[in-house]
Amino acid sequence: MNEAERMTWTKLAASFLTVFALLIIWMTLEIWAAAFLGILFALSLNGPAAWIRQHVRMPSWLASLLVILAVLVLFIGLGLVIGPSLSGQLDDMSAKLPNAVEGVLQWLDARPGGQRIVESLADWSGMPKEELLGNSGGSNSSGNDVSNSAIPSGVLQLVVAMVLIQQLYIRHGLQKSIEVTGG
Repeated sequence: MNEAERMTWTKLAASFLTVFALLIIWMTLEIWAAAFLGILFALSLNGPAAWIRQHVRMPSWLASLLVILAVLVLFIGLGLVIGPSLSGQLDDMSAKLPNAVEGVLQWLDARPGGQRIVESLADWSGMPKEELLGNSGGSNSSGNDVSNSAIPSGVLQLVVAMVLIQQLYIRHGLQKSIEVTGG
């Protein structure tokens, strides 16, 4: 075996091992994420536990337990204080979201490029374009009420929101790159 063949086999083996290692990492990604979050959690609680150990003179396991309990009490307290207000705001938002999405779809339909997006969403959802835009008065051609349909109130709103967020991100990212390059 000459030098070129040996290099080829070495590169092939290195490539195979790299793909195999990446495959193992991908398959155990949840374990790696849990371990990483556990390490971050332990590091973030180490400072307060060390301070308690130094100033109160207690065993490290007790100081760590005290810090963990304090964090749990803090989160539970915040949940009890903020939870009712947040729940009310989420209820308001979920009540207003269908009208907001309908308004965005109507705004898109009024734009030349947006009409194609609305038509694509109508094709994807299986709804007529007029019904998607809310022009049918809440009932379809058979007279059945469609205002409680699962597609317009859930999936379609999520898709529209994701598309709008993606477009805002792209615009913001392009604007940032223009500012950085001075263009």
